[in-house]
Amino acid sequence: MTPATALVADDEPLLRERLAAHLARLWPELQVVAQARNGREAVELFDEHAPQIVFGVVNK
Repeated sequence: MTPATALVADDEPLLRERLAAHLARLWPELQVVAQARNGREAVELFDEHAPQIVFGVVNK
């Protein structure tokens, strides 16, 4: 079975890395194919890698 693929997006490097680390711990089969620093980069990386799932951190 092919593992699920994901894109992680956030403009804060520490939050982005922490989210990726939590995902790796909680869902080891998930393959994070790219990490984006902003919305524009997220769209470009989504087009390039076609991940099945996109994760981002929402700050209120």
